[in-house]
Amino acid sequence: MRTCHLESETGSEISTQCVACTSSSIQYFGERNGYTYYRCTACHTLQLHPMPTSLRLSQLYEKEYAMAGHCQDSPELRNMNAAPQFEAIGAAMLQHLQPEMVLDYGAGWGGLLNVLRSKKINVEGCELSGEMAEYCKSQGHVIHCCELANIKGKARYDAILLSSVFEHLVSHDLWLGEAKRLLKKNGLLISLQPTASFAALLGTITRCGIRHLQLPQLHQVFWPPWHTVLFSVSGMRALMEKNGFDLLEVLPAPLQREGGITGVLQFTVSLINRIAVPVFGVRWPLCVGHIFVCRVRE
Repeated sequence: MRTCHLESETGSEISTQCVACTSSSIQYFGERNGYTYYRCTACHTLQLHPMPTSLRLSQLYEKEYAMAGHCQDSPELRNMNAAPQFEAIGAAMLQHLQPEMVLDYGAGWGGLLNVLRSKKINVEGCELSGEMAEYCKSQGHVIHCCELANIKGKARYDAILLSSVFEHLVSHDLWLGEAKRLLKKNGLLISLQPTASFAALLGTITRCGIRHLQLPQLHQVFWPPWHTVLFSVSGMRALMEKNGFDLLEVLPAPLQREGGITGVLQFTVSLINRIAVPVFGVRWPLCVGHIFVCRVRE
């Protein structure tokens, strides 16, 4: 493992490395609520430094996450607004396999679980938030209230799905190792997540390039301590390759559908992306997020 250095706002160096590509060239990007994001100049991934510990985040998720303002006012509203994303994740999976058993990691209020159940797909959830887990159980879902490492067995699932969850992880290499343990041969890992290109554009424009100003929280893009890493497309490719996964496909993620001015902006950006993505590809910076379809390497 190489020793790497971050350039701080004052120009001093802090020892660390890019969580995606292990690059030694990482620069200060900005702060939000007392936390600092740095940007890798090699793969352009954005990451917190210092990174919160797994134990601390687990405690926060169990007690505070459901009420932290990340989700809409009710489970029903959250699931309805995010339905296009849940449908897109399911469609991406079904393009590659017909699964016997699926795990939804970070199940939240159960929106993706509901979509998969409606398609007659056997699915279990994994959720650290006590309130969210109990709600999913009340809807008849099987829920593991633990970290991925605490789910017993090997080769249990044909696919592990994540909807706006991968950006919350802190020990990505360890987590991917546990995912490989639980996936069957040629199993899929599919993650929908906000990505670095839009976040960097948003952070630069809203601050007019002035780095000491606070980063924006629009739709919780920069949302520490919950959002620990916003990977770029190339960063995700590097991370998956070093952990024994092949990145099969990268798709632009649909936006949620909400009301008011937010809904108007979402609709406008969706129209622009519909035209621009086929021309410029998935690295088009107005793609707020992407769906990454990965397969365990044989």
